[in-house]
Amino acid sequence: MSGYGHDGPRRNWTSMNMNLHGYSGLRMVSGAPGDPPTAISNSWNDYIGGLHAAFAIIQALDERRDNGQGKLIDLSQFECSAAMIGALLLSSAVDGSVPERRGNRSDRYAPQGVYLCAGDDEWCALCAESDDQWKALAQLIGRERWLSEPRFASAADRLRHHDEIDQAIASWSKHYSSTDVEERLKAAGVGAGRVARINDVVDSADASKVFARMAEPRIGSMLTTRLPFSLSFVDLPPPRSAPRLGEHSLQVLREWLSIPAEEIDELCRREVLQ
Repeated sequence: MSGYGHDGPRRNWTSMNMNLHGYSGLRMVSGAPGDPPTAISNSWNDYIGGLHAAFAIIQALDERRDNGQGKLIDLSQFECSAAMIGALLLSSAVDGSVPERRGNRSDRYAPQGVYLCAGDDEWCALCAESDDQWKALAQLIGRERWLSEPRFASAADRLRHHDEIDQAIASWSKHYSSTDVEERLKAAGVGAGRVARINDVVDSADASKVFARMAEPRIGSMLTTRLPFSLSFVDLPPPRSAPRLGEHSLQVLREWLSIPAEEIDELCRREVLQ
């Protein structure tokens, strides 16, 4: 799994999450209007590259099952990153337009955003996906008169007046906790969720469905995420730590490649497997 593929003019380029974000165009579609180029936190390209690599490995194993031949996988993390913003790339390819950075807003629904609530740096996200949700929201925040104003009649109209709507929502939400804002919005039929911190997620009521403790030889044990799906026809294995470098070399040589024991012993003697 390489940054830019194993052939071509960029095959020797240094690959890091930050420069992959830049070269793929991701930085220019992340963040809010007027912000400098913005990266996604954490090693996003590693996650996306690993996910695509898993699909490629499954396909290669399926091919090997059919014809007994192995496959060479040449995966570019840059191409994986570009594929994840394919719709934006396609819009540019079709008409040459440059996608706008929208921050927390949508190009289809309005209002949509994250709003400051009472407390210390507490926030709540919401999205009004339909006219009915907009009507419920306007009534909830005390802006019933807007329902008769043509400038808020459709989502397209509300997009043009998003700043004004944001100010009204923020003036309302600042009087309530993020949990209270979430509950009030949901009760009104508006999609909403308080903005949780990582420790909130770990300590939440759903934590046991999301996280599991696994053995980790270097530190004893650690908390990790479970697979985010279940299968009705099989029990999924518990999570396990990533293999150490060379941990399965002997198993691969014996079981996958059918290398004779004396040849493996010779490789060990020559410290090839160290």
